[in-house]
Formats: sequence, C-alpha cells, structure tokens
Amino acid sequence: MSIILILGFFVYTQTLNNTEIDTTRNSHQHKKNVVNFLQPRGSIVDSAGNGYTLWTQMQECISYNPTLDAIQIVNRAYEPSGCLNVHQAPGYLSYSVNEYAVYNREFGNARYPTSVASGDGSGNGPHISFATLDTITGNWGHAGAQYESGGWFSGSWAPPVDLSGDIGVRKNIGKQLLDGNILFIASTTTDEVIYWTCSPDISTTVSS
Repeated sequence: MSIILILGFFVYTQTLNNTEIDTTRNSHQHKKNVVNFLQPRGSIVDSAGNGYTLWTQMQECISYNPTLDAIQIVNRAYEPSGCLNVHQAPGYLSYSVNEYAVYNREFGNARYPTSVASGDGSGNGPHISFATLDTITGNWGHAGAQYESGGWFSGSWAPPVDLSGDIGVRKNIGKQLLDGNILFIASTTTDEVIYWTCSPDISTTVSS
C-alpha cells in the first residue's frame, strides 16, 4: 500500500493542486512536467481504470539512489497504452519531474518496466528496462532499455536500445553493478534466461 500511495503522491499532484510550472518537449518528443508540491497529497491507484498502473513489484518499478537521495518511478502509460512514463523526485519530496512517453513504442508495446536509479550528479543519468509486445501479433518480443542522457531530472532521454531482437522476451530486469555498468537479465517464452552487461550509456555490450 505504501508503494501505491507514493506513486499517487507524484502523479496525481499535478491534477490535484494544479501547480505545473514548466512544460517542454525535448528532441525525443516526450512531455516533461515539473511540479512543486504545496502539501503532501496522495491517491490510491490500481490496475483497473487509470493511467498509473504499477503492475507488480516483480520488476521493481520504484528505485532509489542513495548517493543523490533521488527516487525514480517508471510506469506503463494508460493513454497511449504501451508507452512508458517516468517520474523523478528528490528524497524530501519537494517537487517531481514527470516525463511522459519516454519510451514511445519504438519496438512494440512496453510491459513490466524496471526502474534503475543509477547515475550520479555529474550528468550520468538513470535507466529503465522493459519487455515488449509485437504491435501486430501481440506476441512477446524484444528486451529494451533506455538511458537519461541529460542526467537526473533533465527530461532528456537517449533513444531506446534493442538489446535482444525479436526473440520472445517476456521479462527484462535492469540493475547497476558496482563498476557502474548496467546488467540486464531477461527471460523468454521458451524459459531461457539471457543477460547483457552494458556500459552506463548502453552503447557497448561488455559481456552477454
């Protein structure tokens, strides 16, 4: 229940207190909103009839960076379905940066996203990872990942990376390693487990 309330705190504040102070679009064509919190507010969310579904904690859609004292939440969008929204806030919850359609169905409709609160204050940003469904057949497909190239709270995300190709990936979970590299572990519809260790900007596969 605490996880549900935290998410509601971020994503419903804009509607409840109407304090949007900045709306822009970056080169990746997604909307970024910065919201100041006037007072703590919360709202219950679920998987039935709204746009802020967390699904399950199996894939850790909420993550925390203790170095930066920063929280990141990734959720599947309700409209348009299959996109992913990302919400970031400092640990003291004074404001949030809400970014919509960060992943915009480039490899198919996203499912089961993971938040990876990686990065530091020098411009290295966090990550998200996800599995996708084929937009035509509805079958499981790709393992995808994405990196906030502008750093935390920037709203500037690099294009998503297709880690696997269309091999029937149904889960794809990301974790940061102690050396800064990012580990992605995926399972497929044929019960294979596959991994990729990538550089922080996902441009290089270190091992797989």
